[in-house]
Amino acid sequence: MRRLPRPSPSFFPRSGKRAGESGYFLVAFALALLTTTGCDVLSRLTAASDAGTEDAAAPAPSESAAAPLVEAPEAPVAAAPTGPQLGITAFVATVYKEPRDTSRKLGYLRVGARVGRSEEPEGKAGCPGGWYHIVPRGYVCVGPDATLDMDDPTLRAASKRPNLVKPMPYRYGFVRAVLPLYLRVPNAEEQDKSEFKLKEHLEWFHANMAEVQRVDPTLILRSLLYAIGRH
Repeated sequence: MRRLPRPSPSFFPRSGKRAGESGYFLVAFALALLTTTGCDVLSRLTAASDAGTEDAAAPAPSESAAAPLVEAPEAPVAAAPTGPQLGITAFVATVYKEPRDTSRKLGYLRVGARVGRSEEPEGKAGCPGGWYHIVPRGYVCVGPDATLDMDDPTLRAASKRPNLVKPMPYRYGFVRAVLPLYLRVPNAEEQDKSEFKLKEHLEWFHANMAEVQRVDPTLILRSLLYAIGRH
């Protein structure tokens, strides 16, 4: 269960000694990575920026040696809940301290999460499906946001869980143009109807895939230097 988000520090410290040291750290590290390409550059720069923000008081690395990289460990395999379970089918489902939606909000669970629950609901006030006590604490309403059916299609589709030990726990994609947002996986006919010149786009993409998928590390460095200069 994730707690409600709290304000986080800026990606780059804004002023003073911390800003200078962390900025130097990031520039030196980015220069050391220019020989690498592709997504490896993005993941390493992310790791470097996190290290610079959290430990800006450490001595700045020399120009001849880049800071060592520490790869994030693989996501630990969580033990499957024993006994009855409850699954989340909405983007997020709120967890309440008591079995009613006017009580204190403890946090939320994301789509695909599966948690242990009580055998029977502990109330139905404002929740026809029932309020179930979940592990380790709190209550979730079974209904549009949660289900007791562990074979629910949404749960099965969201079975790939985030790696919570990495700076970016999910796999992300970049939208290159305006696209429709579907509430379910579309079929070919629905895609062709909703997406402008889809056939021509797919033909062009396959012919130019190598070029459009290429990542230029120098562009990453330029963006990084620009961001540092603004702070």
